[in-house]
Amino acid sequence: MITLSPEDAWQHYILPYAHIATWMEDSKPISDEISLSKRELYGLILLAHINNHLSSNKNWLVGYDEDAPEPNDGFVTDNNSRINVEHKIIPQMSKEDPLEAILSAYEKYAAKGASYGEKRTLIIHPNIKTRGLIRISDLRDKISGESPFDRVLLMHAVTKGQNNIIPIHITEHYPGFGIAQVDFNLLTGEANVPHYGIK
Repeated sequence: MITLSPEDAWQHYILPYAHIATWMEDSKPISDEISLSKRELYGLILLAHINNHLSSNKNWLVGYDEDAPEPNDGFVTDNNSRINVEHKIIPQMSKEDPLEAILSAYEKYAAKGASYGEKRTLIIHPNIKTRGLIRISDLRDKISGESPFDRVLLMHAVTKGQNNIIPIHITEHYPGFGIAQVDFNLLTGEANVPHYGIK
């Protein structure tokens, strides 16, 4: 089992490739020891930053356990609690409407049931330019108060940002609802959370 600080994970495994426009959609493992894609690690990094914002000791790490059962997309931990994560991406070249692509991605994996989603957080990464605003309430309505996943999150950059800081919105659609913003430093992997509105 391997654990890293979110900053070290970013600098060592993603920063060298961050200048390549397609890094989010590169599904190759980041190393021989860690069978996570860059987007999966990125989602873990953001989730660790959110948990560090909520924690007094700020010691949430990203991790990978090669012996964990599938689906095995990594986890975040403070060495007391552990959140297992499943990642799905909406690719740039998707021909679907962005909202429809998000809803169909959720439906596809929720249909696998509790044995697939139990004790797991689902993160959907829309890596697609939207045409107008995605009605974020539609995914919550689709879930309708019951999901096989412990938590359902949508993570996406809202603008290019300035001075190497990119604002990322993380919307929780289950079990609660709300939006957090993570201002992520593309050079250091550090982050601030200027807004946490998840209930």
